[in-house]
Amino acid sequence: MECKPFKKHHTEQLKLVSDFSWIDFDRLADVGELITKTLSAEGVKEYMDDGRIKAIAEMVNRRIQNLMQLSMKKVLVQTDSTEDDVEENIAQDY
Repeated sequence: MECKPFKKHHTEQLKLVSDFSWIDFDRLADVGELITKTLSAEGVKEYMDDGRIKAIAEMVNRRIQNLMQLSMKKVLVQTDSTEDDVEENIAQDY
């Protein structure tokens, strides 16, 4: 999937969002377990060590927590700035 973000950093990208009400955070509660289970499955585990699997699950959980905290703020501060904008109209190459 091609991804063309507007900002270079995730936290700056989130500042562009004005409404998080569509996110059901309760349904994301076990996402870390799902990631760990999926990446530890037979035939997949040989490509990743336990440390990497744990790091991926923790980072996803951290992003969900950051998103939840941001959604609870009474007043969202949107920034209208070109600072930190992506400079080229190309997807990230991983």
